[in-house]
Amino acid sequence: WHYRFHSFGRLLWFYDLVWLLRATEAGLDWDALISRARDQKVAATLYYCLSWCRDLFGIDVPVWVFTCLRPPGMIRLLVERVAMPDVVKALTTPAWEERRILAHRVMVDSVAELGVAAWRVLFPLRATIRQRYMERSRLPLQLYFVYYFVHPWVTLAKGCRYLWRRITRRMSSG
Repeated sequence: WHYRFHSFGRLLWFYDLVWLLRATEAGLDWDALISRARDQKVAATLYYCLSWCRDLFGIDVPVWVFTCLRPPGMIRLLVERVAMPDVVKALTTPAWEERRILAHRVMVDSVAELGVAAWRVLFPLRATIRQRYMERSRLPLQLYFVYYFVHPWVTLAKGCRYLWRRITRRMSSG
């Protein structure tokens, strides 16, 4: 979860997971790990981190573990095709930071949670609004709610710019 929370920005944290899996390979209680991941709503995150450990470092993870952790199709589509179609580039290239952030947002365990994540992007918690806008604002803290009228439009504009850049890049290269 910590690695995802920071939008997969530090490879050292990912390698910590690789090291941990290698150290506990024989004695890992997969059932308990799956149960805890589901309870803490990080099954999709664990699914992807384990699959990256397997694909990039040859870590042996039982196939049934992936079957148990596999996220819904919509989540897989967003993570694997939109956010991180090339995992190596996504995890190692600074230019792919936007995609890692997108993966951070959409890597949830259910489509319902995806809806909540989308809502939180448009209408973040008060602490996020304060951090993002109020630290540089001249408005008194009591007026933080004003940014709830501004933030969704700023976010949608950024999203549209991102999509436009992707479309024009595809058209110019294709």
